Amino acid sequence: MDYELLIDSGKFDIEIIDKLMQLYSQAVEYYSGMNDEKYMYFTERIQNTLLKPEILKIMKDHNGGDAAK
Repeated sequence: MDYELLIDSGKFDIEIIDKLMQLYSQAVEYYSGMNDEKYMYFTERIQNTLLKPEILKIMKDHNGGDAAK
């Protein structure tokens, strides 16, 4: 939740994005393995986070412009 708040406040960098994506991915793995539909919530969180323009810009800048390809 701390990482989400940092992103929402605009105080984040690529490391924060990476950490948040790792946590979401772990939650998806865990709940999916438990046959718990909560994994869908975290899948949606990943998708919604990656669709934010400010996230896309940082990822694009970090990857040298390759994120849009």
